[in-house]
Amino acid sequence: MKQTAPSEEQIKRYLLGDASADEQRLIEDEYFSEDAFFDEMLAIEDELIDAYVRGELSAREREQFERRFLVSERQRERIEFARRLQTSAPLAAASAARAGQDARPLRRSILALVEALGPAARFALAAVALVIALGGVWLAREALRVRERLAQAERERVALGERIAELERQIAEQRAAGDQARHQLQREQDERTRLERELAALKTAPEHARPAAAQPRLPLPAIVSFVLSPGLVRSGGPSNRLVIPAGARRVRLRLELESADYRSYRATLQTAEGDQVWSRGGLKAQETAAGQTISVNIPAHILAARDYILSLTGTTSQGTTERAGDYAFRVVKD
Repeated sequence: MKQTAPSEEQIKRYLLGDASADEQRLIEDEYFSEDAFFDEMLAIEDELIDAYVRGELSAREREQFERRFLVSERQRERIEFARRLQTSAPLAAASAARAGQDARPLRRSILALVEALGPAARFALAAVALVIALGGVWLAREALRVRERLAQAERERVALGERIAELERQIAEQRAAGDQARHQLQREQDERTRLERELAALKTAPEHARPAAAQPRLPLPAIVSFVLSPGLVRSGGPSNRLVIPAGARRVRLRLELESADYRSYRATLQTAEGDQVWSRGGLKAQETAAGQTISVNIPAHILAARDYILSLTGTTSQGTTERAGDYAFRVVKD
C-alpha cells in the first residue's frame, strides 16, 4: 500500500530544516520514487523565497530560512533575483500586457512552422526537448545531493571540532596531574636530601658535640603510607586506624577501587561531621598487584586525631561525575 504523499506544510518544514525524522524519511522516499515530486519541491522553495522577500514569514521561519538559504551563494543569487523581480513586477506586468497582442502572431508562426515539419523532424525536435528536460531534472537532483553532502560534511566538521576540544581538555588534565606528581616528587627528594645531610652531620660530629643520646637516632619517616578499602562501616578493626608518627610530614593513602571505568577522579576529605579539610582532582587509576588503586598524598599537619571520610568521585568519558567510593578511617597520633 502506497504511503500518503507529503503535504505542502511538511515540505515547507523540510526545506526550513524543521521536519521531524518521520517527515524527513517520508519526503526523501517520495523524492526518489516520484519524478514529479522534485518539481513540487522547487515550486514550494520558490514560494518560500518570495514570502521571505515580501516579509511574510514569521520570526522563527525567517531565522530558519536565513540559516538554511543564506549559506549558499547560489541561493543568495536566487533571493536577490526574487527581490529584483518583486521590485520590477508592476512594470513587467504592464509591459507584458502591451506585448500580449504582439506575441500572438509569433506563437502562431512557431506552431505553423512545427506543423510544416515532417514526422522525422518533429520526432527529433521532441527528442531534443525531452533530453533538455531530463538534463534539467538530473542537474537539479545532483544539486540537491551536493547540498546534502555539504551539510553532512559540515556536521562532521563540527563533530570533529568537538572531539579535538575534548582531547585537548584531557591532555590539559593529564599535564596538570603530571606537574603535580613532579612537584610532589621534588618535595620528597628535597626532604630526603635534608634528612640525609642531618644524619651525616650527626655521624661525623665529635663525641662532645653530639646530642646527649649515646648514638645518633635515625629520623622518623617523613612519609607514612596506608592502604584503604572502600566502605563506611568499619567497626573498630585495625584497617581503619591510621597511626601517624609525630615527625611525619605527609600521609600517603592508597585507595583500592571497586571500579576503574572513569577517566579521572577527585578525592575529597571530610571530618565525620561533614567539614571539608582537603580536596584534590585530576587523579588517575594505577594498576598494582592488588588491582586498580589511586594514591593521594595529604599533608600530615591537617590530620587531627579524629574520624574522617574520604569520598572519591569519578569523571566519565561524557564529562559527568559519579560517586566512586567512600573510605572511612580514624587518625591516631603517635
